[in-house]
Amino acid sequence: MSKSKWPWAKEVKGVDDVRPTHLEDAYCLVSKPCNRGKHRPCKYNPRCVDVVLERHWARDEPPRSKTQTRLKDDKVRFAGLKNAGALCYCNVFLQLWFHNPHFRDAIYKWHPVEDGEMTAEEFVSSELYVPPAHSIIGQLQLILAEMEFGNSNVVDPIALAEALNLNQTAHQDPQEFATLFLNCRSYIADNITHKLLMTEYHSVIRCNECGQANTTSNSMLNFELPLSAKKQTVSEIIKQTMDGETLDGDNQYFCTRCAKKCDALKKLEFTKLPPTFMVQVLRSEFNREKNQITKLKTFLEIPQQLELGAFAAKDAPLSHSSYKLSAVVVHLGTEVSGGHYIVNIRDAKSGKWFSFNDVSVENMNKDCLVEGAKSCKASKVEADSLLSNIAYLVVYDSVAAASVEPELPAWLLPVIETRNRELELSEGLLASEELQRTTQWQSNKEYMTHMQQIIGAKTHNAEFVPLKWLCAWAEHPQTKTKIDNEPFLCPHKRLAFTKVCATRLVSTNAAEELFEMYGGGPRLALKQSLCHECVAAHCNLLQLNERLEKDAKWVSQDVKRPGAPAFWVSKSGFARWKGLARARIECRLAECEDKDEKEDKEESGDDADKPQPVQPAQVPPPAPSTDEPDPSTFVFNSDLLCQHGGFTTNENVRRLVSAEVFERLRAYLPDALELPQDAATCKSCQEVDLLASKRQVQLEEVARQLREKVPALLSFPNATNPNNKHVAYETRASRPDTLFVVSFDFVLELSRFARNPGKASAPSEISNASLMCKHQKLHVDLGLNGRFEALESDKRGVRRVSVAEEEDCRVLVQGLLPANPQGRAGREEGRRALAVQETQAQGPFRDQGQRPRHPSRSQD
Repeated sequence: MSKSKWPWAKEVKGVDDVRPTHLEDAYCLVSKPCNRGKHRPCKYNPRCVDVVLERHWARDEPPRSKTQTRLKDDKVRFAGLKNAGALCYCNVFLQLWFHNPHFRDAIYKWHPVEDGEMTAEEFVSSELYVPPAHSIIGQLQLILAEMEFGNSNVVDPIALAEALNLNQTAHQDPQEFATLFLNCRSYIADNITHKLLMTEYHSVIRCNECGQANTTSNSMLNFELPLSAKKQTVSEIIKQTMDGETLDGDNQYFCTRCAKKCDALKKLEFTKLPPTFMVQVLRSEFNREKNQITKLKTFLEIPQQLELGAFAAKDAPLSHSSYKLSAVVVHLGTEVSGGHYIVNIRDAKSGKWFSFNDVSVENMNKDCLVEGAKSCKASKVEADSLLSNIAYLVVYDSVAAASVEPELPAWLLPVIETRNRELELSEGLLASEELQRTTQWQSNKEYMTHMQQIIGAKTHNAEFVPLKWLCAWAEHPQTKTKIDNEPFLCPHKRLAFTKVCATRLVSTNAAEELFEMYGGGPRLALKQSLCHECVAAHCNLLQLNERLEKDAKWVSQDVKRPGAPAFWVSKSGFARWKGLARARIECRLAECEDKDEKEDKEESGDDADKPQPVQPAQVPPPAPSTDEPDPSTFVFNSDLLCQHGGFTTNENVRRLVSAEVFERLRAYLPDALELPQDAATCKSCQEVDLLASKRQVQLEEVARQLREKVPALLSFPNATNPNNKHVAYETRASRPDTLFVVSFDFVLELSRFARNPGKASAPSEISNASLMCKHQKLHVDLGLNGRFEALESDKRGVRRVSVAEEEDCRVLVQGLLPANPQGRAGREEGRRALAVQETQAQGPFRDQGQRPRHPSRSQD
């Protein structure tokens, strides 16, 4: 609780000053019960309890069961198809084929023995017919039988997908799938594709000069319908395609009779029309700007009646020329490579339209077929036509087609009856469970209605109950969990005001029934469970925090004023003294609460009956972190003591403050160490600092002599030349006769020491072991014209080298390095540097004596 919510906290000096109005404010009891109809209980209102029951029991009917019925709906009568992944294109054509009685009749007449899918012995020996897993027609036959004669509202076509070896996660084009399927078996191609779906036509090219006609016979499974940017009808596009085009200009036709290219007319003529005429809408085009195939959203007017007799050939009378719309396949989505396919089919018996979307089958009207009608005026659409901008495939059935009543094969009847019995038994069990669930819900509804009338705490006769338990009880009244108020108690065995939001007030009558039925405790009556001590202690804390804020502001302003410094304080401790003081206040309040709790236990004698827990004395407590000290044990100014226990000599960690500031700090941190301005520092630390200063002077003198006597050697390593590919001596006239090869790491370390002797350490020895191979020979190509470049060895990194003149090496060996207080390289070791002479530039050189290897290199 913040101070702004307790404006009366400054009036409370002790427990006797806590008034009933203060307790009501501290425990949020001034809030009124919330109105019914809310979605969730209030967070800071313990009187908001009616909402908990309304969330689950305001409805008049039980919630819907997650397990829905699998029986067909009497209004729909058709089964949906389960989609095992991305098989919507397969489900679309399965529904189309099922609603085509000629297709269904042809599939039912297929026999597995006659087609060679099974032997006669296998067919007769099986009690219930099970089509072979690889049999495409057998699996399709069983699926169609289940869809027509089965009682289930969903049929799983996964067996057919596995027989066809379909990728269940890849999106495919439905028309391509249908073309491949209708030609995958000879039985399907002969009895279905050619008889029911195949259209035959002549492509006629007639010369305009001599009148000779060249006729070519073709066939197609579906009529392709190209779209333009403007709205068109199916009849208009078919007429444009059949009337053909004029071949002229560069596209002239070569006439064999005229023996030259002539203008000609190309047109199409139907010679045979099937009982089912399918029109594929070409809704894809290549967008050159986007360099991809995009989907056309052009509106297409689809007539309910389609007449094709005008496009028949003269010598080929058509038995089917008048058609009626039976189905429309639509594509949902903006991309051609993705999306979802559904099919709207007109039932031939009732004439009603149904939408088939995988497992979902819905009854629909004509208006549902009109997609995007808002962007196209209705006056432009004929009364007996449909309008769609997502139609993908349009299916027409011949009016003159003979009616067929498909009969279920005898070997499939026992299979369907067995599955129907199993489904009815399963549905019977589900119905029994649903009846039992509904009866139980009605009983719980009556009980909860009774509890809702008495649970509200309208007077002071109320008790606190955990909100979490109430929510669980409201959802499942049969719970056996006891009411546990123990986690909400303060050290004085009353309700803690900080946890009142996790509880709710219920009437005493409701509490009596709840505790009698479910048990638990302790019971928290409204008047007896409000803790005066905790409220008074929190008021004390708020008062101390308010005074701390004022003192912190005064201290921050006083240290900026000129005044007489009197005491030393730690800089880090002074920066966070406010947080330490607040932590001390909270620790003292916690100690007081623990003391009161211990006294209550001693008075009640609870500890005598309870076994004392074994203290793990053998496990030491974890040491507090040096970065974040424990505020309860940290002593202010303790970090100003050195390792010898005296006052530190480091002036960077301390500062001076006035006596008034230090007294304010000590008021909150009474155990702070008092270090006056004239406090003597540790003598041991003074001696260490004196030795360190003398040592620093010696190091600076050594670094100065290095910079003066060997400047050329120190100038080689630099940041702009990390690989040390320098040209030290370009001509023979400027190059000395004798040079010394030294490790580049040594020169780099020496250069860092010369630049900053206070932070970098001097090299301890001159060692060229990293430049030697396992045969104790120089592993470096010295090159020509003074170009010294390192080689790669076994891909372990580059062995870098540097060069030094004879005078520089003599200075390092005899003069400077022996005087280096951080590390010495012996005279003999220094003389082991490899001398390189001009005549021996490419020869091997041995290192005299055994040297330590470079720490980052391993033996070759």
